[in-house]
Order: sequence, then structure tokens, then C-alpha cells
Amino acid sequence: MKQFKLFSIIIFFLTSSSSFLIAEEIEPTKAMDLKEPPMVIIHGPISIPILADPGNVVPDHLEAFGFYQSGWEKEDIPDAATLSTFVNIDYGDVDTYLEVAKNSGTKVWISLRSVFFSGYNDGYIKYDNYYDNWMEAKEKLKPYEEIIYAFDPIDEPYHRSYMPNNELKEYLEEIGLLLKADFPNAHRAITFTKDTVGEMKDEYKFPTNCDFYPLCYPPLPPSNYDLFGADYYKHINFQYDVVEDLMYATQDMNVKYYIIPRAFKTDSPSYSVMTEEQLILRAWDAYDYATSNEDIIAIFPFVWREAGNSVNEPYTYFGVKTLPLLRSQYEIIGKAVSMFRN
Repeated sequence: MKQFKLFSIIIFFLTSSSSFLIAEEIEPTKAMDLKEPPMVIIHGPISIPILADPGNVVPDHLEAFGFYQSGWEKEDIPDAATLSTFVNIDYGDVDTYLEVAKNSGTKVWISLRSVFFSGYNDGYIKYDNYYDNWMEAKEKLKPYEEIIYAFDPIDEPYHRSYMPNNELKEYLEEIGLLLKADFPNAHRAITFTKDTVGEMKDEYKFPTNCDFYPLCYPPLPPSNYDLFGADYYKHINFQYDVVEDLMYATQDMNVKYYIIPRAFKTDSPSYSVMTEEQLILRAWDAYDYATSNEDIIAIFPFVWREAGNSVNEPYTYFGVKTLPLLRSQYEIIGKAVSMFRN
């Protein structure tokens, strides 16, 4: 939704006058011009420091901001909550982590892979007892329903699952129905890879007649979800084309979108080498893109914490938490989205 500033125009007609209101559209503040809320002191019997409105203009449609894995360590939650509207929690940690998030005044985006899928890394399959798992999970989650912003059943499903695409799509749709029935106010989200998005776009443009190709099961966006995102972390520029291809492939669906700017440095040869300064430019680019598109409602940078450097992941990913220059810029962006919006 565009934002407008109202002001009065007074017109004089000889001896009479009249006035009316006209609206002037207010342009969103560019990322590089966003200001952090200043600290001011309210003087009285006791001097009280408070944060003041810095005057940033953030469009109404951009409602959420948070980092991948920002709630994977309990001690990170209060810290990440200061510059986010939500933290990302894995279901396996909900027993204590949800209470910490609630006490920190933030919402949560919960990853449910361990509820619905068995296996490891790129070989996930459907849990035989998934329904029982969900019934147990629902009982744990219900007391925190008011702080749940979104669920996602599995990250990059068509990339990480061994299930045939048609069976995976049906299973995701069944999961979506369960989530919608039990937590109707929470978003149901899925992140797709660049390759999956490309295949979905091609299939939308030129549908495959699988009556003639019984083993052809192109990846298709599942129904019963209302929030889609795409990731691609190579090269310096933000992935406009991937996001727009996803929008094209899902244009007939009633969905909104989130964007996932790269927010990590790594020694992995699989990704482009980027400096903190380049990551800051990418963050600004992504934010400005989000403010210009009314269908983008959330920014979900990857990633918050340091990860990797193990037998299964020999390379290290240095997230926002460990990169002070990048963090300082994301603090400004996060506070712009999360504070002084009325």
C-alpha cells in the first residue's frame, strides 16, 4: 500500500474561500538513507531514556524482518529480537526456545522439517507417522499461537527430498491443510532454489503433457501455502530475476513473497567471495526492491550465525552475528521495519 501525505489547499474566489485536501505520495526512504532511532532523555523526577522516531518512511506492505537461524541458539534470541520482528526457530528446540522468544517480545518463524520428514540433508522422505508427530507438535505450539508468524515444512523441498516430485507436491499440500486448519493466522511458507524456480517458470509457460510422459513430474508450487521465497547466493547482485521468475510461475496463486538476501561470508568455493561492503550493498539493494513491490511482505536474510566447519560441512559460513559492519546496517533496516510504523 502506498503512503500519502495530506495537506490543505485554500482557494479564494472573490469574497468567498474554500479548502480541500489533496494527497501527495510519500516515497519510501532508501536503504542507504535509513536512520537508526536516536536515544533521547525524558527529564522529570527520574530521567528516562527512550528511542525516538527517526522519521523513516517504510511502506505498509513490508511487515516482517528476521534472519535465518536467528533462534537456533537460545542465547541468540534476545539479541536478534532487538532488530527483528521474528526469529527463526527449529521445531526441535521449541520446548524452551518459544518461551524465550515470547519473553523477548518477538514473533517466531518455525521450521517443521523434523516433524514431517525423516532422513538427512538432501535425502528427506515422508515420515510414516507424520500425523502423530504433528498432533504432538500442535499441543506444544498451541500455547504460543499468538507469536507464530510463519511455518515452513522443509527448506528447498524439491532440492532436498528424495520423494518423486508429484508425491512431494501432494504431501506438501496435505501438510499445508494441516497447518491452515490448526493455525489459521500463521503464514505457510516455502523456500525454493533458483533451479526449482526456473523449472516451475518453464512449466508455467509450456506445460508438459504427462499423459504422454508418465514418468515426467515437473516441480510445481503446492497449493495451501500463502508465502513463497527463493534463494540464490552466488554473484554480487541481488537476485531480482529469481524473485520475478517465482512471481511469474505463481501468478495465478493467492500468495505473497519474501526475499532472502545473502548475508554471509564464506571460504566455500561454491559461492562468490564477497566483502562485508559488498554484502551491505546487497542488503540495501534487497531492501529497496522489497519496498518497491507490494507483493513482498518480508525480508529473511541468510544467515544469522556462524555455521559449518565440520566433517559434513568443511567450509565456514560467517553470518551477520559475526560481521559487525554488516550487522550495523541490518540493525538499521530491521529497526526501520519493526519500530515506529504507526
